[in-house]
Amino acid sequence: MKTSKLNKKNNQVSSGVALVEGERLIRQLLDNKITIKKLYSRENIALPEWTNGLNIEVLGDKKFSVLSSTKTPQNFIALISRNTTSIKNYNTLLYLDRISDPGNLGTILRTALALDIDGVAISPDSCDIFNPKVIRSSLGALFTLPIEIKPYSWLAEQEAQKILADLHGTSIYELPPLEDKKILIMGSEANGPSPEIKQLADLVITIPISAKMESLNLAIATGICLSHIKEKK
Repeated sequence: MKTSKLNKKNNQVSSGVALVEGERLIRQLLDNKITIKKLYSRENIALPEWTNGLNIEVLGDKKFSVLSSTKTPQNFIALISRNTTSIKNYNTLLYLDRISDPGNLGTILRTALALDIDGVAISPDSCDIFNPKVIRSSLGALFTLPIEIKPYSWLAEQEAQKILADLHGTSIYELPPLEDKKILIMGSEANGPSPEIKQLADLVITIPISAKMESLNLAIATGICLSHIKEKK
């Protein structure tokens, strides 16, 4: 595929590739043994040692800017396959329902990896996990954490305690003993959990907050819930 067409999402999806921008993230890919199909470099840039052995294409400023998704492009963009690690055996899993904000999704993935969650399942109607904002805000967690796109039917089949976060439920500070195998379910930013999801819940939990504040950011709420669930035996 021509470089000029790679900045289009549909072209990336149909070709099974994604773009990762910035030296920090690209070096994380290399550290995690992720194969880089091609590395795009801006012209007149001295190539550092970590680029040795990579398939490199040097682009002029105009072509490089077209390829980049940021207003201020960095010096390197990596072309990789749109692959994630499969979910296998798990004790604590996160299920994300209809997450629309890529910044939230990336931050949640970063938090899940930091808290050593075993994997993240995402509903098919959520935003693209390879959205550039997801990649940047996840700080590479997208390529390390087991992640799969899974429908409600898959969630219903899981033999695990399904814990749903909602506006009303058991306080996270008063959780009962939890099962060893469990799935935390977080609903969409705008509409919360869907009716279908609510029917699957074994336990509904909530985060008590001050009456001075209407709600919490989804990524922050997810981190708080995950932390308490991991801690609770």
